[in-house]
Amino acid sequence: MMTAGRTDRWGVPLQTGGDAGVSHFDEAVEGLLSLHGEPVAAAEAAVAADDDLVLAQILRAYFSLYRTSAAGVRAAEEILAPLEGARGTLAEREILHLRAARSWAAGDWDEAAHGLERALLHDSQDLLALKVAQDLYFFLGKTRDLQSVVTRSAPGLAGAERGWGYVQGMYAFGLEGER
Repeated sequence: MMTAGRTDRWGVPLQTGGDAGVSHFDEAVEGLLSLHGEPVAAAEAAVAADDDLVLAQILRAYFSLYRTSAAGVRAAEEILAPLEGARGTLAEREILHLRAARSWAAGDWDEAAHGLERALLHDSQDLLALKVAQDLYFFLGKTRDLQSVVTRSAPGLAGAERGWGYVQGMYAFGLEGER
């Protein structure tokens, strides 16, 4: 049974059955942001600890989609399919990420990136949405969007105790596209 009232490391609300998977989820997101550690294993551990932690399941699907292969798409679709029936019980953040992951799996990378931007409008501190959106813009070769997605989100993240360094790094990466 999912409950509200918990947040990820960056203060964004999570729907989860308890605290068991949250630290693994945070570790997975931080691994993605820093390109360090074992984020895929951490996402797997989050789901193993709490299969009600829907964003951990969606994160697993994102990792499959990062493989940019038919096998990755099939794996993501298998992860996402059971979540479709739960839409009525999901919070807005989960719904927005689910839509974005489904769009990416369907091959509509533009819509996936725009869906993640909608997630950022919902909560500008959603570093998972920010990172995946920026990566999608990179894959699409959209250098202007690569930078602007961070620029639009930065005011909501400025001075955040955790995560601000990642935002600055993503911004700097976006500036490289202007060269």
